[in-house]
Amino acid sequence: MEKGNAYEIACLQTMLGALSGLWPKLAKVEVTGVLDEPTLEALMTFQREFCPPVTGRVDARTWHALEEAYRRAERERAQAAFQSGMPSDLTEILPGEDAPCLAQIKFMFRRLADVLDGIEDDGEDTHYGRATVRNVRRLQTAARLEPDGAVRPQTWELLARLYDMCVVRAPELSAQGE
Repeated sequence: MEKGNAYEIACLQTMLGALSGLWPKLAKVEVTGVLDEPTLEALMTFQREFCPPVTGRVDARTWHALEEAYRRAERERAQAAFQSGMPSDLTEILPGEDAPCLAQIKFMFRRLADVLDGIEDDGEDTHYGRATVRNVRRLQTAARLEPDGAVRPQTWELLARLYDMCVVRAPELSAQGE
């Protein structure tokens, strides 16, 4: 992988970075497209814990193990988002408000931006900003709901299902279609 292109390295960093949030032993990794020291450290830790031997190289076996771990983690995260639904103490989230679950909503939209055109990034905070309002309205319009931008349980479930289908299960669905 040391000769890998920037895109391949960025994919590696994305997977390692996501897994580092679940497994404290993995070093935090920034997506730079450059095979740097933190990326190599996280890769070697992953190999030691889940895919020995530790070589510091990404061969087909390591890449497959990493992809599987990443997909499993994404599937569990999406399932948790879908099952938990909207937090029970909220009936709706209105544009301009702050709510802890907005970080999760924004995360799902950021990941959907990789596969759907027109999704806007609105940061990682818990404020319901303009870009997220536009994203929610697009979702509501596509689902033939009133595009008022408010997140209610029905909108939350639509987003969770879309995320599950387009991000989490997309590789599985693509492989089944081949």
